[in-house]
Parts: sequence; C-alpha cells; structure tokens
Amino acid sequence: ASNAAADMEVLRHSLEVVTGSADRASQVFDFVKRQAGPSAFFDAKQLGEGAKLLEAFGLQTERFLPLANTMASVFGRRIVR
Repeated sequence: ASNAAADMEVLRHSLEVVTGSADRASQVFDFVKRQAGPSAFFDAKQLGEGAKLLEAFGLQTERFLPLANTMASVFGRRIVR
C-alpha cells in the first residue's frame, strides 16, 4: 500500500512539473482518480501516466483521457466476444 501511495505522490509531482502549476496538477490528478474508479481497463497510475503525456503535448486531459478509456472499453469488449 505504501508503494502505491508513493507512486501516486511521484505522479502528482510529475504533473506539477509538466503542467507548470500546482493548481493544474491537482485538477488533473483529481480527474484521473475519478476516471480510474469506473474504469475496467486502467488504474489511476496508468491513467495518470496518460494524463502526464497529454499535458506534456499541450492537450487537455479532461477532453482526451475519457476518449482513450472509452476506446479501450470498445476494443476490449470486441476482443472478449
């Protein structure tokens, strides 16, 4: 459990560096945690890494991260059937 908490703290700090703002990093981090709850395919760490990349490329996490999550659900269901 402590490793998971440490990983999330590293992710939060990485988001601060990438976004250049503690406020923006907190917004993204909170959004990631909310997205990870109902996700059948990704945990918060995986979604956080995706968010970090999106933010690094200047893309809005709130717009693009749900698309990736949805696409995984669509393709995941198709593979299972």
